[in-house]
Amino acid sequence: MNRSQFGRIPQATVSLLQQTRQQVYQQVLPALPPNAPQIQIDECRWAFFAGAQHLFASIISIMDADAEPTANDLRRMDQIHAELQKFAKELELRVESKGKA
Repeated sequence: MNRSQFGRIPQATVSLLQQTRQQVYQQVLPALPPNAPQIQIDECRWAFFAGAQHLFASIISIMDADAEPTANDLRRMDQIHAELQKFAKELELRVESKGKA
């Protein structure tokens, strides 16, 4: 897929992306206190999706202009993946520690 085609995502794919995004966000919610006010939940959602948008824009902007991923693209994606895996582990530990409190 050419990078200029990213703006034309089929509706079925958009729906799948929305479902996946919501499932991932649901994994973040346990990190909030059970008595969190709605404003905190809403602001967490805004921060979560702002981060997701920033990450996607960053990925698109760092990729080489070739139609196919280059070795540099794959290296950058590996770095992003490693950073996100580290965060996911920290989040998991945070949620687990709240469950033990």
